[in-house]
Amino acid sequence: MKRIIFFILYIILAYNFAYSQFRQLGVPFFKNYYATDYNANSRNFDIAVDGQGHVFVANFEGLMYYDQALWHMIHLKSLTRPTSLFIDSNETLWVGGYKYFGRAIIADNGALDLQEIDNMSSVQGEVLKIWEKNKKIFFVAENDTVYEVRGNKVEPLNKYDVKKEDNLEDINVVSISNGLKAVTKIGEGLSFYTDNDQFLCKITEQNGLCSNNINSIAYNGKGILWAATDNGVFSVGIPSSYSYFSNKEGLIGEVYSMHMFGETTYVGTTSGLYSQNGLFFEHINGVNHLCWAFAEMDNSLLVASEGGLFIINDKGRVEKLTNEDTKSIFVNGDVFYTGEGKGVFLNKLSGIRYKISDQQNVTQILMDDRECLWIKTLYGEIWYRTKNQASFTKYKKNINKDNSNELLKATLVKIDGKVVVVDILDNAPFPYPQFSYSDMSGNLWLTDKENNNIYVWKNGKKLHEYEPYLYSFCDVVIRSMFIDKKQIWLGGESGVFVIDRSVEDPSMTVVPSLHICSVLLNGDSVLWGGFGKSPQKLPVLTSKDNNLLFTFALDYQPLHGSVLYKFRMDNNQWSVATNLNYARFNDQRPGKHMFQVKAIDAIGRETEVTIMNFEILPPFYFRWYMFVLYGLLIGIVVYMFIRWRISRLEDEKNRLESIVNERTAEVVKQRDEIVKQKDEIEEKSNRLESALTELNQAQHELIRQEKMATVGKLTQGLIDRILNPLNYINNFTKLSIGLLKDVKDIIEDEKEVMKEDNYEDTVDVLGMLSTNLEKVGEHGQNTTRTLKAMEEMLKDRSGGIVPMDLAVVIRQNQEMLKTYYASVIASNNISISFNIPNSELLINGNADQLSKTFMSILANSVYAITKKKQQKDYIPEISFSIDVTDNDLILKIRDNGIGIEDTIIDKVFDPFFTTKTTGEAAGVGLYLSREIIQNHQGDISVKSVKNEYTEFTIVLPKIK
Repeated sequence: MKRIIFFILYIILAYNFAYSQFRQLGVPFFKNYYATDYNANSRNFDIAVDGQGHVFVANFEGLMYYDQALWHMIHLKSLTRPTSLFIDSNETLWVGGYKYFGRAIIADNGALDLQEIDNMSSVQGEVLKIWEKNKKIFFVAENDTVYEVRGNKVEPLNKYDVKKEDNLEDINVVSISNGLKAVTKIGEGLSFYTDNDQFLCKITEQNGLCSNNINSIAYNGKGILWAATDNGVFSVGIPSSYSYFSNKEGLIGEVYSMHMFGETTYVGTTSGLYSQNGLFFEHINGVNHLCWAFAEMDNSLLVASEGGLFIINDKGRVEKLTNEDTKSIFVNGDVFYTGEGKGVFLNKLSGIRYKISDQQNVTQILMDDRECLWIKTLYGEIWYRTKNQASFTKYKKNINKDNSNELLKATLVKIDGKVVVVDILDNAPFPYPQFSYSDMSGNLWLTDKENNNIYVWKNGKKLHEYEPYLYSFCDVVIRSMFIDKKQIWLGGESGVFVIDRSVEDPSMTVVPSLHICSVLLNGDSVLWGGFGKSPQKLPVLTSKDNNLLFTFALDYQPLHGSVLYKFRMDNNQWSVATNLNYARFNDQRPGKHMFQVKAIDAIGRETEVTIMNFEILPPFYFRWYMFVLYGLLIGIVVYMFIRWRISRLEDEKNRLESIVNERTAEVVKQRDEIVKQKDEIEEKSNRLESALTELNQAQHELIRQEKMATVGKLTQGLIDRILNPLNYINNFTKLSIGLLKDVKDIIEDEKEVMKEDNYEDTVDVLGMLSTNLEKVGEHGQNTTRTLKAMEEMLKDRSGGIVPMDLAVVIRQNQEMLKTYYASVIASNNISISFNIPNSELLINGNADQLSKTFMSILANSVYAITKKKQQKDYIPEISFSIDVTDNDLILKIRDNGIGIEDTIIDKVFDPFFTTKTTGEAAGVGLYLSREIIQNHQGDISVKSVKNEYTEFTIVLPKIK
């Protein structure tokens, strides 16, 4: 008999334990999708979900499906509407409608389409339901005839009991994992039960559901139930760890306090006091103001509110004790303290009360293990009173920087029996929390200063075991909470959220998979439709097909949190985490590309990276053989142009020499005639000969100047005409090198079908061609640099001279130096000093030219210091000083770098002279600097000692 009784008790306990695993504390999270969301008709007849998370809906307008990123629509032929859906054991979707039956097929690019069954003439009316039996597909139509699908035909079955084989009632029951089931009935919303028919909860339009008329439900196997209704589609999380209460459940206003008293949960909001009754809350009459706090005392519940202090006995009766605005309450034995508008009071339930502090609007009252009473005001002031003190003392540990006695914004936290003051700047022992709560286990629940990102603190460190449950609410404003065993109640602006850690939640066990749902080309063409196995590489695209749109999503997305995505193209920097599930890339350059995306799910887990590769071919005029042709044509044009210019110069030279010879012959003839004259004329003749010599010299100088002018004009014209083709040569050379690499890759792929000799000869030729192109590119870059330097030398720098303040220019150069060479300065620990007078330094000058001169010299100083730093360790220094005299400004730029050798210091201002390599400089910087300074009526000089220092001195005239 005892065994029988024990067995019965065991069954009852096991049953109660099983039921407790599925208790629903609040409303499950759900999301409505209306016609405006999916851009179709509001009426939906059936719904199905496949293994990849695709949701299929029989909508009034056609077959609608949701790939977790976007809604899509496929219209049936003859504009008939689908009425029933079914996914068989092979994951094939079957669609039935009015005289319509078909299956979904997947194209090579992953796009979804419908294949209609041909002979449907015998079917009367709409297809009501589809099912599978023994690997065969059946459906029933409005004429109560059952049909079997045989290949591309349907055959009626004469002997088939529809009621026995298929349930066609108004009640729809779907079994869910873990012993749950969902039940719908037309007009009554959605209900959840256990397999033992124990009721859990019910969701209706009263809770915000889009419609009570639910036509079909489908479970995705991962914690989400989908439903098709007469007014949209909704998804709902099955009863699990997460639920909530909002204004739909009668909870009006922002939640500021919560407490479980006996078996009843009380919630205080900005609109008054509420008590829980099942899935709804009821307002308690008489308490209509903001409720700040609760406290239990002698089997009663004290309620602090703006309308006064209330008490609730164990039978739920409410009585008002005071009319004063009460913001805080603390119970200590047989007395309790209240923070009111007029001060802090000590109270007893007998009605005795008296003021113990004049501090108004106290929002927090705590007592430590030494019976020291601590209070915090609404303005962040902290006061305390020890056990032996009669009055309160202001806490002044941290004060403002202006040495006033006002405490910074602070809060009180009780840790291990001690009250700790945490201010907004101290961050000790943790950052300032806007909200804190201590549970019975000694855990301290804290938020940040914005009331977000709640976390748990214990024994001097953060507890990570709660993070997966709290991650979904990191953006929720938390104003109150309480812990009931393993239940976590959070209250704030949006209502109350409940986390029950004793119930298994699918989000903790299901590992979501990230899929690329679709890839669209130029906004409409489908490169990848999202169905079937995702390809690692897309088809090769042409140069015009360079605008791509990627959509992506997790196959499982819990409703109690948001999913964030990061993506990048070609190993660039990852994008910021966002809830947008698409990425658009326009005008992609030709070449091989790789798109990568990853996600952070609702509990903070980061998925693996999903990759999709694709290639865009360059246009034909950017192919390698076209670049070779371009190079040849440019070379021919440049050669012909140079020959033509040389010919013109030769003709001009011959003409000038002819003129000189003719004039010289005339002078010689005149001289011979004068010699024959008398002695008195001989002296004049000698003077004439001397004048002739001077004239000849002047003529030679004139010819030289004319030649120099001609060469200058020619050089200036050549620079403009050579530089652009040379840029094309450089660019095409780089592109050709890249194309040669592609050719090498192609030859490597074709290696097995090529003869060994041909393969080796081809590789050798390609190697030589790659080396030649690299040399062409290198010399092309050097030539370009030289031409740029020549072009800079030929510029006219005589204009743009205006009155200006030189100090402004030098300060700008100081900021430019620290910005442009920030990494070099930091890595070499360079000390930089600028001694600039506070007064104006007025000169007549060109600010842009002077700035370039100073930056050129400073850049040389950085280069010299860097070179010396590579040779030995020392303290590098750069200084810029200004001395002001009566007439001039004397500027000195000094560095302790590698210095300049005595043998070349006189050449540093010569054009095209440089100590750097050809690839580093063209040698015109100091030459141009001298030209600019001399154009400003100034002078520049340099002195240096090898491996010790270099100092440039610039003298500029002041404006008097």
